[in-house]
Amino acid sequence: MLIPVGVIRSAHGLRGYFRIEAYSGSSRTIRAQEKLMVGATEAKAVPYKVEDIKEPRKGVVLLKLAGVENPDDVEALKDFTLSVDEKDLPELLEGSFYDYMLVGCEVRLFDQSLLGIVERVDKFPANDVIVARGQDGREILIPAIKDIVREVDIKARKIVVEDRKGLR
Repeated sequence: MLIPVGVIRSAHGLRGYFRIEAYSGSSRTIRAQEKLMVGATEAKAVPYKVEDIKEPRKGVVLLKLAGVENPDDVEALKDFTLSVDEKDLPELLEGSFYDYMLVGCEVRLFDQSLLGIVERVDKFPANDVIVARGQDGREILIPAIKDIVREVDIKARKIVVEDRKGLR
């Protein structure tokens, strides 16, 4: 299974470098790769060898892939997703997880009542937001902050959240 780790945003300079948006907000996962899968969809993704990666300033990640030599080559890949085979992801510290691991988890309150099922995790500058679908079909937005998300158990596929106004 391919795991999206970023997206190509724009060309940078004349030598085939481009700016990417790393979904984790860090280039750590991308830096750990020798190759990345690049494509508009998972089915159309093709492997590219990573030649170089730079972070000239906070929040800016520049990437150079083999075979991407100029701004025209970059333009052909603009808005394509950068993905990594799940088996190639760096190992995590105990208690850590990748966002994709939350998809499908039950979101429960302290009294164990079911709030919804996680559909995705959206990235925002202030904090991530867990998007769950309630039993009634409505979308529930849960700020991924310690004051609200109290427990994440990936093995049990369960997230326990503080009951706050607006969650129900």
